[in-house]
Amino acid sequence: TAGTIIDYLSEHQIPIEIVHSWRGDKIPNSAEYRASIMMGCPLSINETPNHEYLKHIYAFAADTVRHNRPYLGICFGAQLLARVLGAKVERNEVKEIGTSPVRLTPDGQADPIFAGFPPEFMAFHWHAETFRIPFGVKNLAETAKCARQAFRVGNAVGLQFHFEASADKLPVWCDVYAPELAEISVTAQTVSESFHAHADEIRRFNYQLLDNFFSLASSSGTKSV
Repeated sequence: TAGTIIDYLSEHQIPIEIVHSWRGDKIPNSAEYRASIMMGCPLSINETPNHEYLKHIYAFAADTVRHNRPYLGICFGAQLLARVLGAKVERNEVKEIGTSPVRLTPDGQADPIFAGFPPEFMAFHWHAETFRIPFGVKNLAETAKCARQAFRVGNAVGLQFHFEASADKLPVWCDVYAPELAEISVTAQTVSESFHAHADEIRRFNYQLLDNFFSLASSSGTKSV
C-alpha cells in the first residue's frame, strides 16, 4: 500500500484515485491529474515484456515524463522511472532490507526535493535491485549498501527507499517475503524493532518530502493525485 502517503494526502485534503494495475484496473490519463505516485512491486521492471500490466504502467510513466508532469516513484516506481529515462536496472550487490541511514550527496543537499533535510536521515529499505542514474542526471542520495538511492529530472523524482512504510503493514511485508529475510539471515522481529525505533522520524521526513514534491507539482495538472 501507499502507507503514510495516504495519511498525508488525507490530512491535506488532496483527492486521490488508487489504481491497482496488477488487478487489471484501467490506467488513467496522467494529463488529468495533479501528480502521480508509483509504488513498489515484487516483480522486476526487467520483466516488463512478460506482463501486460507492466507494459501499461511503463507507457503511463513514459507519457508522464515526456510531458514533465509531476511523478514520484518509490522503489519499483523509481526503477521504472530510470528505465523510462534509458538507464539500466540490475541486481544490487546485496539485498537491502531494514532501517538504516541514507546520506545525501552534495547534489542531494542542494536539490529542492530534499529541502529541510539533514545530510543524513533514517529510512526503511526493502529491495534486491538498483537503478543506474540516467545520463545527465545527478545522484542525490546513497547508503552503505546501495550507492544510488535518489534522483530527480524536472518534476519526476525517484526514491529507492521507503519513507511510506507503516508499522501496521510491516508485519505483512515480513510474512509475505519471509524467504528474503531468511536469505540474509535477518528476523522479522529485528526488522520490526529497528523500524519502530525510528518510525516517527521516518514519517516526519516522508511528510517533508511530500511537501517538497507537491510544491513542484503546484502548477501542474487539473484534478488530483
